[in-house]
Amino acid sequence: MNKMSKDKRDKLLLVCIGAIGLCSVLYFLIITDDQDVIAELGQKMVAVQVKKANSESLLKKQADKEAALEEAKKVLMQKQTDMFKPGEKDHVRYLQILTKRSFTNNLTVDKIVLPEVTEAGVLPQFPFTAQRIHVVMLGAYQDFGRFLAEFENAYPYIRVQGLGIQPDIRVQMGATPTDAASVAATEQLRFEFNLIVLVGSQL
Repeated sequence: MNKMSKDKRDKLLLVCIGAIGLCSVLYFLIITDDQDVIAELGQKMVAVQVKKANSESLLKKQADKEAALEEAKKVLMQKQTDMFKPGEKDHVRYLQILTKRSFTNNLTVDKIVLPEVTEAGVLPQFPFTAQRIHVVMLGAYQDFGRFLAEFENAYPYIRVQGLGIQPDIRVQMGATPTDAASVAATEQLRFEFNLIVLVGSQL
């Protein structure tokens, strides 16, 4: 380096300065722009990953809902196998159900009227028809409350409507002073109501 002439050293220095300047220009013009592009691509990639995660979550929720719907359909089909069928008007089955449930709860079925077709009264365009059965039962208030809870849980396609409660006049009129206290203690009542029974589709 010391042996180089001043002219050569100046030229070499200019070449070095030019190279450094060119590298600086290339860095700011190319590499800086590339970094901006890379940063923008990174943001787009994050956004795409978020959309992908959301899509996968929606697909999983949809699959879960479809599975739940299929399970509900199976339960409905199972329930329909136990429901009354169109054209089935034999009140003996109703009487057997009521008698069995009332007996276990110390109640008596006093009257049951033959079923008649009625409106389901649940939702518009409801896919089931319904039958109405008028029933009169005798017994104590607490016993009937227990019967009602057990009955509606056991038969979700049957609901009680228009419940009326009165003292059992026949028992009260037949009571003597000696047994009046026992009548009051047992709270012998007359429960009059309608059963609205949904009728399943023909399977």
